[in-house]
Amino acid sequence: MIRAEGIGAFAAAPAEVLAVSYDFSRHRRLLDLGGGVGSFLVPALRRHDGLQGTLFELPGAAAVARQLLDREPEGKRVEVVAGDFFKDPIPPGHDAIIIANVVHVFSPEHNRALFRAARAAATPQTRLLIVDMLTDSTHTQPVFAALAAGEFLVVAGEGDVYSEEELREWLLDTGWQPLEHKPLTGPTSLLVAAAKGAPAEGPPAAWPLRSHSKSTSEEPLTRPAKANPPPTGASRPGRGSRRGGRG
Repeated sequence: MIRAEGIGAFAAAPAEVLAVSYDFSRHRRLLDLGGGVGSFLVPALRRHDGLQGTLFELPGAAAVARQLLDREPEGKRVEVVAGDFFKDPIPPGHDAIIIANVVHVFSPEHNRALFRAARAAATPQTRLLIVDMLTDSTHTQPVFAALAAGEFLVVAGEGDVYSEEELREWLLDTGWQPLEHKPLTGPTSLLVAAAKGAPAEGPPAAWPLRSHSKSTSEEPLTRPAKANPPPTGASRPGRGSRRGGRG
């Protein structure tokens, strides 16, 4: 319980900024994948009375979330669903999905799988809100995010920090259209994507993408010409090779 509340405190600042800076009034059902104790759901629901929330978490974390949400008035509008988003069906029918402080826990392969599973559960109107510490293309800025990469690897066994370009690539390959990227607080930023077409299937391809860090409006970004994919297992400059499995 203490650890859960500590994680919630860590997420409090970006969660409050997200609730203010993103227009949740367009949505009716908000799903938080790997939502911990509801740190991102509660501020959004507090500001929007018509919003219903669903928190999807592993069974142990889900049990703790239920206890903590019982203390919050907004908890009455949150359904807590226990499951593993790599194994179990993701609750469908939500027009907004949050993936907050999750991407840095997993390998590129698992993040692609997560985005693909979220797309399969999405409606045509769904927006995907990714909140995390995204770096620039050199993986050196912001400095705090770059320094955290080693900690994520040690704690999760495969974690890392990723650039905005990498996430845009994964989103395009898994049925999402990147729309905008903007800072929230400290090294944390928001990347918004819209559901597009049918859920993507098959192996992902490598696509070089431009940076759109200064984008402030929801304007779809087009995919540039296809480039040859890097060799399997290739490492990025200045960083170790990727870990492919979940430990």
